[in-house]
Amino acid sequence: MYRDLGLSVRRTRRKRLQQALRLRPVLPAPNQEWAVDFASDVAASGWRLRIFSVVDSYTRECLALEVDTAC
Repeated sequence: MYRDLGLSVRRTRRKRLQQALRLRPVLPAPNQEWAVDFASDVAASGWRLRIFSVVDSYTRECLALEVDTAC
């Protein structure tokens, strides 16, 4: 219908957020910053596994890894 009348469809451009560049502070020693993550998976038996991990951001060493199951 638009083509028959010689009209064109309006196209709107998406607005993008302006992201400020933030520099990460340089870590001088271990145990200054830790990264925490939760992961989950389902085993073949149907049990849900939940994994909690803590990683030192300076050394990339895994400080804690806790696994728990849920029905």
